[in-house]
Amino acid sequence: MSAHRDLPAHSAPASSRFALALAGLKQPVFQLVLVMALTLAGRLFYVLFTGFATDDAFITFRYAHMLAEGQGFVYNPGERVYGTTTPLFTFLIAGWLLISGSSPLVGARLVEMIAAMGASAFTYLAVRRLGGSLLQQTLAGLSLGLCISQWSHDTNGMETALLPCLMAASWFALAAKQYTWAGILCGLLLWTRLDTILWPLALTFAALFEDRRAAIRMGLIAAAMYSPWLIFASIYFGSPIPHTVAAKIAAYTQNNATSFFANTWTVIKYLTPIPVSPARPGFLILVASLTLSLAGIHAWRSRRSILQLALVFFALLELIRLAISGATFFNRYFVPLLWAVLTLAAQGLGYFWEQLKPSNRPAIGWLAFWLSTAITAAFGALLPIGSGSNAPSLADSYVVVSLWLLLFPFLLLLFSNFKRRGRPAHWAGLAALALTLVFFSIAAGRQLLPSLRFIRASQIYRGERSLQAMGQWLAVNSPPGATVLLEPLGYVGYYSNRVMRDEVGLVTPDVTRLKQAGNLDVYDYLEELRPDYVIQHCDDILEWQRREPPEQNLLIRNYRMAKQFNPLAFDPVSGYNSETDFGPISRQSCYEIWEKK
Repeated sequence: MSAHRDLPAHSAPASSRFALALAGLKQPVFQLVLVMALTLAGRLFYVLFTGFATDDAFITFRYAHMLAEGQGFVYNPGERVYGTTTPLFTFLIAGWLLISGSSPLVGARLVEMIAAMGASAFTYLAVRRLGGSLLQQTLAGLSLGLCISQWSHDTNGMETALLPCLMAASWFALAAKQYTWAGILCGLLLWTRLDTILWPLALTFAALFEDRRAAIRMGLIAAAMYSPWLIFASIYFGSPIPHTVAAKIAAYTQNNATSFFANTWTVIKYLTPIPVSPARPGFLILVASLTLSLAGIHAWRSRRSILQLALVFFALLELIRLAISGATFFNRYFVPLLWAVLTLAAQGLGYFWEQLKPSNRPAIGWLAFWLSTAITAAFGALLPIGSGSNAPSLADSYVVVSLWLLLFPFLLLLFSNFKRRGRPAHWAGLAALALTLVFFSIAAGRQLLPSLRFIRASQIYRGERSLQAMGQWLAVNSPPGATVLLEPLGYVGYYSNRVMRDEVGLVTPDVTRLKQAGNLDVYDYLEELRPDYVIQHCDDILEWQRREPPEQNLLIRNYRMAKQFNPLAFDPVSGYNSETDFGPISRQSCYEIWEKK
């Protein structure tokens, strides 16, 4: 007897079209469309309101631009450095540039939006295929779609949105016993980012319990899909491992004494459907514990389902990998793990709700639901904004959810003791719904919108008026082939089209070698690399000028200031006024360009 009990007994041939699996589901179209629409709506709202695009996205855009121009898979002309970890996304953007000729950010966001909807849709379909209830299907489909912290990852111009999409699609393909498609999708996942390799391994292991031959075929297809890039990278770059791995280890982790348990806690804090401020550790622990508890409940209930256990095994192994490697400096690395945990937790929440809801007293159940929601929404609306106007937090708006999770079961038990039901409870529920909408509107206005305005300000002042403007200035005022030493590699490198020497070493192996040798002081790189231009924060430049007497100072002796970009009038001597000038944005957007004498 097969150990894979969650798959149907019948099996279509592996060569059949993937669409047959979709057609065979006979899914309720309305719920699926709703899940995708809500997923898209949140991301459209975020990107239209903030316009935020991360600096790192433009590193990939530069590789795509060079590809489209026929200069090869390089960042700097003639320098074969594997400085991007996402070849698939790079090729997609290069294709967009060749076909449309428009901004790579537009193409990237189009891919991201489609991928985000795909992640929600395939998660919904996979849970349906595995026998989940309609509520579990919907919650699982929306778990990442309505996750506020994911909105930025799915609209900032990077490849992150593709990861949960391909993971969910391959999960669904295996649930539908489409082993060939599962292998192809796992191969594409590796093309998107190699650090997701634990997912294809988890799926292949799960498939072994159902059909050993098909599982081996799936694994071989995934390996065959990825092998062309492995061969190309080995020949073209000299190694199939991205150079960014060595660069980030040298820059971020080699001197990091953070313990395994501290790294684990850093990751766990991110595994929540709602952002909770670290300034509220009690609520943070509560929400993280509830999320993991719901995931654990479902994992235990579905322990006979091999594909559900694949999520569990992947989540545990991925958490250990992140903690051991110390790859906790960017939360975008947590997205695959977040998808797995939220998919499990959403199914657990669906089960939890169905157990609590009194089927014989539906009016009382709805009354408890709406009243608890109204109370917690009111709490959120009246919650003080503790972080100040300079850095409002998304987190304060969502503290209410943890309170709701505690209040709802209590009120449900309380109201279940009432004998009277029917129209009074019905009208009370409608009144509570109206209050909920009012209080949530107030909470959103006081907390969410100021936070989004802060992100928008960061995009305008740092991203556009500083980083992008510096790249455009260099394009006009520096000779072709000029070398530039800097840390913010993305915008400046893309818009300037000059040779970049980045402080992290992502596209500069010489910097990585210096860091590996123990030299982490960027000031020393002036002598080692001798760049034509230097870009640094205004206060860093001031610190460099004070290091040595002028006749010995590497900066003053060899360079002169060419241009300052300071859209928020940051004062490097006295610092910024945290109450009036957007706090840290003023410092982050203040740069000086120094040119060689």
